[in-house]
Order: sequence, then C-alpha cells, then structure tokens
Amino acid sequence: MEWNTDVAEPVATAITDPSELETPLRALVKGTDFQVRVWRALLQIPPGTLTTYGTIAESLGDRRAARAVGSAVGQNRLAYLIPCHRVIRETGVFGDYRWGPARKKAIVAWDSRDRFPIEGNSR
Repeated sequence: MEWNTDVAEPVATAITDPSELETPLRALVKGTDFQVRVWRALLQIPPGTLTTYGTIAESLGDRRAARAVGSAVGQNRLAYLIPCHRVIRETGVFGDYRWGPARKKAIVAWDSRDRFPIEGNSR
C-alpha cells in the first residue's frame, strides 16, 4: 500500500486539532471498569493543562488510588487521543511515558501552544 497524503493529512489534522472535526472521533477501548473510568477522566483534562495521578484518583472517589490510576494510565493504548501525557507526578516530575520522556515533553508543549502562544506561532 502506498502512502496517500490526501487521506492522511485530514486524519492527522483531526487528531491534532479536534476543532476541525465535523463529527467526534470514536474508539472502542477495552479495559477493566476502573481503567475505563480513568481513561474517561483523562478525556476531561483540558488541552494545555496538567494534572496528577492523585487528583484523578480523588476525582474518582479515592485519593489513595493514585498508584492504581498510574497503572491504568500506563495501559492506555490510545495515547494522545486519550491524553495520558497530561498526567504528571505530585512532585512535578513528568514520569514514565510509553515513547519516552522527551516525546512526552514535546507533546505537552504542542498541547499547550494555544494556552501559551509564541509570537509568530499561532494557528
């Protein structure tokens, strides 16, 4: 199969800029009830903001479940679409990421571009 930019470009734009979507992206995810609850919580984190595992655990009703939240976040197979990159440790450390810490920092920076625009770098 040959690469088709005419097909790939709109899909990439839709993923990186959901405001361009005519209809929402839908995905079937499989996980435990707890994992799905965590992934839904990730979808509620606004672009350009970060939260902690403990804050997510608290929003789910058990502040002590931060480690379990971390495990569920680590099982997210749709990284970026389900924005696990927006979760950091209480200490401010970015923590682990499936594709490494440098990529996580780059995605967080990209995700924050509208919140903290650089002059001449607006969309």
